[in-house]
Amino acid sequence: LISNVIPVDTVISYLTDKFKLFDEVDMYGVDDNAGTLNTEYPIDKATLGFGQGASINTYQLMQAASAIFGDGTMLKPYVVEKIVDPNTGETVYQGQTEEVGEPISAETAKELQGLLERVVTDPNGTAQHYKMTDVTMMAKTGTGEVSTDGKYGKYYTNSILAAAPADDPQIIIYYAFESEQYKNYDTSYFQDVVREALN
Repeated sequence: LISNVIPVDTVISYLTDKFKLFDEVDMYGVDDNAGTLNTEYPIDKATLGFGQGASINTYQLMQAASAIFGDGTMLKPYVVEKIVDPNTGETVYQGQTEEVGEPISAETAKELQGLLERVVTDPNGTAQHYKMTDVTMMAKTGTGEVSTDGKYGKYYTNSILAAAPADDPQIIIYYAFESEQYKNYDTSYFQDVVREALN
């Protein structure tokens, strides 16, 4: 008997109203699209638990993740720090941190952070092969099968959403690729990107 089940309508409310996952992020200089959420049939709601029935873009994911890694405060991402006119030296655009909500409490965020750190540090964690000796991280991994000619099984999408360092996150990185492997693949490029972003 499962006693602590979150009702599906509550899950949908968090996804839509609190995390605003299906709204455009509206970032400067970026063509952004709203996500999609299918809830017409009961099966659509059931498959939300393992990532089907909905689609979002990377910016929406990063914005939502900022609340977990940022103690409950959700920040709007930006990709360009500033734009300077080469002729005048005048700054014509300056990226700024903008708070866009508090979808979860700091207490809930801290609990999630602890779980996401174990994804990396626990011997059975799915991010074990991303682990670094010089940088601590919190992470969530993802794996999906790619349909080729109506069949699954030859190619996979692999991804990781990571924040580092684990005790005081300064960066959030989403890294994804397609491969014939779903377990044994090289993570050195990801590790190099993390180190470079932290410098």
